[in-house]
Amino acid sequence: MTRDPAPIGRPPEWVSNVIWFRQNWRRYWLTLILGGVFLVGTAVVYDHKDVIYGRMGSMLNERAPVGSFPVRFVNVSDEEVRVNYVGEFYISAPKTPGMNESVGSGVLRVHESCGLIIQVSPKSQKNCSANLVNEEKLLPLVDDGDKFMLVIFSASPRPLRAEILLNRSTLTKGLDFLYPRPGQGG
Repeated sequence: MTRDPAPIGRPPEWVSNVIWFRQNWRRYWLTLILGGVFLVGTAVVYDHKDVIYGRMGSMLNERAPVGSFPVRFVNVSDEEVRVNYVGEFYISAPKTPGMNESVGSGVLRVHESCGLIIQVSPKSQKNCSANLVNEEKLLPLVDDGDKFMLVIFSASPRPLRAEILLNRSTLTKGLDFLYPRPGQGG
């Protein structure tokens, strides 16, 4: 496809536009500057759209992570308790009175600063901090606030467990694991 040449005596259209611009730029200088600023600004915003939308998304749509929360192992017995640094948890939702429906499970990991095996001396307590593993998939359940969470740590001589109402404020306050549990004997 070839374009028909311009009729003799008339320059091509782009040359006419350049001639018009040279003759009239002083009259339209503000419009031209604003148009240039708009074009440059659009290009800059488009180049940085991931950063801009990422920050806006974190402010508007994304849920804040739970992060670390305190875990206290309290030993009121006369024997030493050894606790594994990895615990498991089960999340359940109330369905009918006395019946709960399981809606999730996962792993809770105590920070390694407490050791891989946490030793709690008789009549003392050990303060640690922990994180939920893969917490991003659990955030909707944490934000609902109407679920129960049963946490179990493998320990010697008996496993430690605690059941809490799962929400941010409870996790912020921390989890307490008492050995032996009331009514369990020592």
